[in-house]
Amino acid sequence: MILQLATPFVAHSAIARWLHPLDSLPLECDGMTHVIAVILNRTGISYTVFKRVLHDTSLPLTDSRACIVHFWIGLPDGAVVDYRARMWFGLDAPHGVFTPSVGSRYQYKAAVPQSNFTLPISLVSAIAGTDLSNFPIPPIEAMFHYDNANTMRSADAVH
Repeated sequence: MILQLATPFVAHSAIARWLHPLDSLPLECDGMTHVIAVILNRTGISYTVFKRVLHDTSLPLTDSRACIVHFWIGLPDGAVVDYRARMWFGLDAPHGVFTPSVGSRYQYKAAVPQSNFTLPISLVSAIAGTDLSNFPIPPIEAMFHYDNANTMRSADAVH
């Protein structure tokens, strides 16, 4: 049997569906990023936590609503995992798992990778108000696309 690697779109969609139940948690961007980081750690999916500025380019920089200090997750293929931009910018803001476009209204600026961001799952579960140790494993499309060990990089690697 030959398993094909998932395309980025398929992998992003699978991760978005998998993480969607977390969207209802009463957390801001830092808390949500902690939750997603803990879950990604459990699965071995590589990621980077970023902190800096999310800018609504439709507003002048002098407008206090134009920029927010924000946390989000970046995936190895350049996709962004962000479930809290809409909290500040409304329904037009990006949401979920997506690849940001250069000419987008919303720009992730001067991203600074955050080290030592992961907290123990018990503490993050307490912050989230739910037991994250029971969160399901991700869909197989996501696992094949974001294989942390780099063992599934060719279409015929599975026997």
